[in-house]
Amino acid sequence: MSTLRITDVRWLNPLAQSADARVSVDIDAHGAQLSTSGTVERTLNGRDLWLLPAMFDLSHHLPPAGRAPQAIAQELQAAWQNGFHRVCAAPDSDPVIDNPSAIEWVMQRAEASQASSARLQLTGALTQGLAGTQLSNMASLVEAGCRTVGQGEGPMPQIDLLRQALRYAADLGLYVHLSPQLNTTFHGCAHDGAVASRLGLDAIPSVSETLAVAMIIALVEDTGCPVHLTRLSTRGGVTRLRQAQAANLPITAGASIWNLLFTDQAIAEYDTRFHLNPPLREESDRQALLEAVRDGSISVICSDHRPLGQDAKHGPFADTQPGANGIDGFVPALLSLARHHDIEPAMLAHCTSAGPAAVMGCEAATNDWLLIDPDRVWTMHAKSVHSASRHTPWIDQSMQGAIAARIQGRNCAINQGWHSQLGV
Repeated sequence: MSTLRITDVRWLNPLAQSADARVSVDIDAHGAQLSTSGTVERTLNGRDLWLLPAMFDLSHHLPPAGRAPQAIAQELQAAWQNGFHRVCAAPDSDPVIDNPSAIEWVMQRAEASQASSARLQLTGALTQGLAGTQLSNMASLVEAGCRTVGQGEGPMPQIDLLRQALRYAADLGLYVHLSPQLNTTFHGCAHDGAVASRLGLDAIPSVSETLAVAMIIALVEDTGCPVHLTRLSTRGGVTRLRQAQAANLPITAGASIWNLLFTDQAIAEYDTRFHLNPPLREESDRQALLEAVRDGSISVICSDHRPLGQDAKHGPFADTQPGANGIDGFVPALLSLARHHDIEPAMLAHCTSAGPAAVMGCEAATNDWLLIDPDRVWTMHAKSVHSASRHTPWIDQSMQGAIAARIQGRNCAINQGWHSQLGV
């Protein structure tokens, strides 16, 4: 069997006892292991590089059905080119993922992807049409392949219906993904703070998330249903998450790369690129999220990728659509958390592989690896964006960190510009 050896590489392997070590690694069709004396077909010089598992994205949004027929396939290819092995799509797509026919429709278009594309996993709808008023037929969604259900950006159901939903999901062995926002009570387009007040924008207070988290925790304690809080954004939400985990309740949580890197100061000039949901919060909230990643309370970092249409960000701030292209530039953004915010690289690897895989109900990829150059400086241009969406704040910005090569079993695809450094 052919084996690829990478010498002197920093191996960030969340599944190993030593999750961060500089070693020589042998990779074949069965996975990766510390180098032995076996036969090696090819050798790469991994000096100054990182080897980590291809990533899992737990909060991903599909393009609307009205786009070109190949739009879903294109986004999955873009995700793969940016280092993702698998993406878990929210149920608020078009069509809504609330019945087997919708699942079949989406998966047929996903199967049009080339071999070099991220695998797609769908989160089914918790309620019909995500309206929050009537439960979906979760049993049929399970039969059609869903392992998780959620509300996406749909309204949080009333507490009695949500309790029924969690009991139903628990009986079926489903993990429920919830965005903790009381979006039927609080409406707005920015965080309720000094910036939104100065700009005259309708705002969403932190208590919208804090109350939602508290309600979800109480229902998890009552039903025993495992719940993943998809994108925490507030200090209060983190506090209540820790309390729930200390009580050994089955609750996990994620944070988007946006809320880990930026605050509401980013919208100070009505910059619609930073019109996001959940909104960017204050610095104290961001620091709480970073600390929760450091100590493992938050086990998932997601892109919150939303491939919006060309005109989605044109117009007054409040009239534009929330969201951004979160996959292009995700790798350097992730690495900046280690460089500037003291998060261990091994923890970043965990939060983008083993952590989300556990919440998705599958195993982490063991035969799909990224060889990362953490020091490579480059500029993101519109023509270098892989997603169909150009709505990202990183266009024309200098980035540090890039994928040098991708290794899948016996196949090694080296990106342009790294052949000499890798010794090939």
